[in-house]
Order: sequence, then structure tokens, then C-alpha cells
Amino acid sequence: MLKKIFVAACTASLMAYAGSGDDSTTPTKKPSKPEAINVTPKVSTPNDVACTPEETVRAVKDSKPRAMDIEIQGARFGEHTLYGQYKYFDLNKDPQTSSLFEWIVIKNNIDTVVSREQSYTLQMSDEGKGNQIRFCVTPLNAKEQGDIQCVTEDIAWFEGFGEFKEGGVITPYLVGYPNFKLSYWKSASNMLTAAMALDLIHAQVKPLIVDTADPSFSNLYPISLCVSLDHDIQNDDDICREMKANSNLNGGMVFDFNDTSRVAMNYKREVNVTISGKKYRIRRPYTWAEFKEFNLAKDPEFLSAEPSIMREGFNMVRGVKMTPIQANNFCLRAYGAPGVISSSINLSDGVIPSGRHQWPIYLALQTYVTKEPNGEFVIDSNKHIPADMSSKYAFACLAAVP
Repeated sequence: MLKKIFVAACTASLMAYAGSGDDSTTPTKKPSKPEAINVTPKVSTPNDVACTPEETVRAVKDSKPRAMDIEIQGARFGEHTLYGQYKYFDLNKDPQTSSLFEWIVIKNNIDTVVSREQSYTLQMSDEGKGNQIRFCVTPLNAKEQGDIQCVTEDIAWFEGFGEFKEGGVITPYLVGYPNFKLSYWKSASNMLTAAMALDLIHAQVKPLIVDTADPSFSNLYPISLCVSLDHDIQNDDDICREMKANSNLNGGMVFDFNDTSRVAMNYKREVNVTISGKKYRIRRPYTWAEFKEFNLAKDPEFLSAEPSIMREGFNMVRGVKMTPIQANNFCLRAYGAPGVISSSINLSDGVIPSGRHQWPIYLALQTYVTKEPNGEFVIDSNKHIPADMSSKYAFACLAAVP
């Protein structure tokens, strides 16, 4: 609490008496704690004296050092270094010595101290929806320690809203992103290196129209959102993050069974065709992850199924291989009759002309088992080589439309 001391200073010699202005020179009772004291000057000369105006002197409650204007500088992404900035202030002008720092990563409302330096390099594992980073400073000088002060910021993340399939539009929602200069979308496909939906307006991102995202090359691949902090595009300092599964993103294909948050473009998972006046549905070959989602995967009949390679490279997609009888039974139970795709339909409208449906070319490079009109199973639809009934092959399912 601030106390006021009222002082009247005079030009003549003064004798100060405590009290209320009488001639008593001894206080009748000593105060137990400091209080405001009225001082009445007694002049030793009969002459008038001139006094300065009454002034108020304020006592400072807290003179400990302070950390002010705390900031976190840097892009809040994994593998980027953040720097803690602040202003040191001390009323007594005591210089700062070794102030104390602390970085805390907050995940699922759990605080974890990750560094006690003035800078911290975010880890990729620090990223995630709702995660935050906190920087704290405890100012210190040779005499005393101040109070801890902190600032908390969101670690950058984004989600895609929409449908990740034919006819879909993906609109991004960004949190914690820096003031970037331009943005674009990028497929994980090595056959498609060009940026998509480039936006040159600062801190804006264009929605991704799936049909214009070169599905012939992007299909079954994940998509990343990239931002550039300068005006250059597709260079090493661009920040790209893969779009993950979320409750607002529909239609994507789970392709990594070890990380089901990863989703790929699922362009024309199912196509409708009319052949000789009859209508059919053709199911793009199931991925291993899709197969595992079926309860049928636990059925003893299908326990011997094996993964196949549907797409090679870093973002590998695994398909399913079964014996001809197993494949046909699986199609009947999971998709409908007549079961495994026929040789002629597979050759004209199925996996072989994969570009017709913007399916990856890798699908056409595998050996498929197909079914002849007489029920015989063959491989290489155009050669009609009898299948080995104990061997396992890739397959696609066909169902008649009522």
C-alpha cells in the first residue's frame, strides 16, 4: 500500500514537531507501524517564512525485476527453431544476470518441459491438432529473482474439409500458420511434380478441386498443403504438411495400416459401366488396409490372404492377393455377384485400361486372376492362361446392377 508523507520545507530554520500542530514536543504514543505524519513547522524567528508547496512521495511496492513483452519468434512447425524474446526491466536498474528459461509442449492438456534454453527446435512429434508451445521467463539479477512470465502459442496444423474423391472440393482450415507469401497443393506422386491450385495472395489458400488435381497421377496418393515464406515456389524452405484424416474429410482412402490418419485420393473407387446392354459396378482393387477393415479379414477362409504391391515408392500402397476361389468368394460376400471380374470386362473397362478411370498405372502392371464365362479362372485377361488354383493373385470385384 502506498503511503503519503506531506512535507512543507521552509526557507528559514525550522523545528519539526510531531502532532497536530500544538506545542507538544513528545508524542504521547509511538505508532506501531508507519503511518502518514503531518509535520507542522515552528519558526524560530518572528519573521514570516516562505514554504514550498506540499508534495506527495510514493513508495514502490515491488522493485523485483520483470520480464515484459514476451514473444515466440519463428515458424511453429517441426524441425524449425523458435526463439524466445522479451524485455527485461528493473526499477533499480540492476542489470540482468542469468535469467531462467523454459519451453513447454502441451499435448492433450499435458505439459512437458522440453528445453531450458532461450531457443527450442520443434520436433515433428510436437505437431498435432490442438498442440501448443509455451515459453516462460523468470527474470534474475544479482540481488533478486522476479516472477515467472509466459506466453503460449498454437503449434501449426491444418485440416481439410470436403470430399477427397471425384467431384470433391477440399477447403483447408489453418491454425498457427505464419504470414506466408504464397501457397499451393502438392501430390506425393513422383510423376506429378507441378504445384496445384497456386495462390499468390498473402496468407491465403485456394481450395483444391479434386477433378483438376491430375487424378491419373495423384490417385491413391496423399496430398500436402505447402506454404512459402518468400516469393519462391517449390524450393527447400517451403513448408509442406500432408493432409490427414479428420471428421470433416470424407471419401479419402486409408492406405497405411500402420498410420490410419494418412489418407490418399480415392478417385473412382467404384465405376459404373454398361456392356452389351447390361449394367455393372466395378470395384477398384481393395487395399490391404481396406481388406483389414472388413470382418471377413478374420474369417478362417481368408486368413491366408497376402498383401500385394499396388503402388511402389515411399508412399507404398499394398493390395490384396488370394487364391482364385478365395478371391471369388470374397467378392461375392463383400461386393456382390458375379464375383471376380470377368476377363473381357477387365480387359475393356477394368484394371487393364487403368487410365480410363484415372486408376494408377501400377494396377495394370500386376498379374490379375479373372473369370471366364464358363467359370474357369485365368490370368492375363488377353491371353487366357489357366490360373494355378493354389497360387495367390491380385483381383478386382464385379457386381451386376439390378
